[in-house]
Amino acid sequence: MAKRKISAIAIVLILVVIVSVMILIASSVPLPGVKRVGVIEIYGYIESEEVRDNVVRMIDYAIKDGSIKAVVLKIDSPGGWVDAIEEIYLNLLKLREKKPVVAAVVGYGASGGYHIAIASNFIYATPTAMVGNIGVIGRLPYRVWPSELYVETGPQKLTGFSEKEFYFKIQEILERFINAVREQRENKLLIDNVEISKGLIYFGADAAKNGLVDNTGSSFDAIEKAAELAGIKEYEVVVVNSMLREDYSSAEFRSSLLTLADLDRLVPPPAFHYVYLPTAAEKPKIYDASTGENMGENVMVPEVKERGNIVLVDYSHNNMFHPLELNILLSELVKRGYTLRYAGKGENLAEKLEGVKAFLVIAPWDAFSGDEIEAVKKFVEDNGKLLLITDPSREYARAINSLSADFGAVFANGYLYSLEESYGNYRNIYVKDFREFTVTKNIQKLVLFTAAHIYSNGNGIAFTSDKALSSEGEKQMKFSPMALAHENRVLAIGDFTFMTEPYCYIESNFQLVANVADFLTGD
Repeated sequence: MAKRKISAIAIVLILVVIVSVMILIASSVPLPGVKRVGVIEIYGYIESEEVRDNVVRMIDYAIKDGSIKAVVLKIDSPGGWVDAIEEIYLNLLKLREKKPVVAAVVGYGASGGYHIAIASNFIYATPTAMVGNIGVIGRLPYRVWPSELYVETGPQKLTGFSEKEFYFKIQEILERFINAVREQRENKLLIDNVEISKGLIYFGADAAKNGLVDNTGSSFDAIEKAAELAGIKEYEVVVVNSMLREDYSSAEFRSSLLTLADLDRLVPPPAFHYVYLPTAAEKPKIYDASTGENMGENVMVPEVKERGNIVLVDYSHNNMFHPLELNILLSELVKRGYTLRYAGKGENLAEKLEGVKAFLVIAPWDAFSGDEIEAVKKFVEDNGKLLLITDPSREYARAINSLSADFGAVFANGYLYSLEESYGNYRNIYVKDFREFTVTKNIQKLVLFTAAHIYSNGNGIAFTSDKALSSEGEKQMKFSPMALAHENRVLAIGDFTFMTEPYCYIESNFQLVANVADFLTGD
């Protein structure tokens, strides 16, 4: 009796499975003559081969299914990996050649999400959808140190890119993005390339006004428009994702915003992304030359034993640089009969300053104490030289300003940029206007990388063009990222990168390093 009961249950289960399969097949196979509008849902980040390939598979399905007469792209995506976005975009253009394509931005249509949308014949966006953010995030390759265990055949074999030229590669990608927008939006677009390259996000209503999208509306409006373009009045609506029975976006990609660390994990450097990444602004500024992490605790700092021809370097305030980055400056100091020594944590700064020629402070994270400030002031009053360097890509200005303000120089928050003239990237600014001082001799043009400007009560010695802007004030004017103060014994510079390789070999940057060495060792 029990066996019969089990057999009956098994038969019922088999019948249920068969009926379910038949229903699924029936739902995906249209009746003869039935016309369909296919909806492809593109949600979340596109930062993996799996996500890319599943979207491409849906596009291919829509191309080959003769019952699908038009396609709606329902987009809620902040973009992703450049290669993946370009693959999807190019395949959508193939789809558009065969069938009308209408996009509906219902959340994010940002960066790569917008790049996908422009492949359509018509774009809708809900009034407060986030549209635009046209631009690129590029991750430089890690710096590689030579090894005798592994032998490569060329200087870029392991990284694939020259660090110095990497900015121009990113600019090439940006230009391709902008060109694609202009090609697809044609005369509908009412903003120029400078405005586009800012990377701004527009609400859907504003995007419709400036031509980034065609109109405000919902995914229902997009379906009706797609049917109209296809010339069909009676149709079914099918979700292609469901027909393929795939949920291509992982929960991780859909439920939260990614971070820079996530990008490195998903697509190891060097990498390029068309992606909106607001979490990048929240990352603490902790720096290392090779990995982006602070190495202060792990660096051995030699003690100052001998006196005389010494330039003392502060390494006691969690400074955001590695001593290896000072090699070019060190080589210039050695030519002049000087060398570098470091003041480490827990040491008495006043004692360390005794008998040295100059004091160099670079990118401190921790503020100076009152006693330390008094010690440095006394050092300068006794004819010592002081060089103060900040770098907005490494640290905030508050710590160095705790010292610099006593010498009449205040480093501004944020960084300088130019959307009209730059070295490969908007943050790499040209400095061409100089006052005549030893520090500026024989300099025609500098390139500074993510530099801060300096408030110095008229003591600026190098200036940007009047087309430069500040990221904090967003004001266009002439700025000074270099200043001399306190009877020309205190030099303040708003960038450190120019002093490091390979950036010191661009334009007159090396001459500035040599002039800085003259300043530190001169009378």
